[in-house]
Amino acid sequence: MVERGDSLWRIANRHGMEVAELARINGLDPSRPLEVGQRLRLRASSGSSGEERVVEVPGGGVEQRREGVPSGSGSNGDLLRPSRHGFIWPVEGRVVRQFLNRPDEKYAGIDIAAPKGTEVRAAKDGKVVYAGDSIPAYGRMVIVSHDGNLASCYAHNDRLLVREGQQVRRGQVIARSGDTGRGSEPFLHFQIRRGGDAINPMPMLP
Repeated sequence: MVERGDSLWRIANRHGMEVAELARINGLDPSRPLEVGQRLRLRASSGSSGEERVVEVPGGGVEQRREGVPSGSGSNGDLLRPSRHGFIWPVEGRVVRQFLNRPDEKYAGIDIAAPKGTEVRAAKDGKVVYAGDSIPAYGRMVIVSHDGNLASCYAHNDRLLVREGQQVRRGQVIARSGDTGRGSEPFLHFQIRRGGDAINPMPMLP
């Protein structure tokens, strides 16, 4: 059920889907706004592991939910409303590359499409432990440490708006997105690390 403030992007990311897939399933034009109260059919994104089952979604409709895998439905569509883990999305945009941790292929974070100059927000309260461009592949990058031995990384920015040692609040603008480093087009590379090891950010986000 579409709620006030929802968009195709927010609903798709909430349920681990691509916007184009959600639009196709429901016969929607992605350029047109949704209507409050509108019912959408959901389907889990391809390439996810786990057994799938169909469950009812509050407000009507069905969803294929993977046993033992979070559905990502802990948000009401507000970009700044945190997940149960305390994280928010750093930017609004389509996830164009997913986290991978397979023996044959690894990718330490997710890439979120964002026009150059988009506000990049701290995903959670913390302290800036790195703000610079000394790691060429990542361009201008910010790393924020959080409680619980966690850290979040924001790479390929056009401008950095914080300095090392600075305390930041969740939702605070810390950078402007760009294509520095090895980025071929503007996007934000976002990571969450626990004890220095990259973990999948998606279950940590709303």
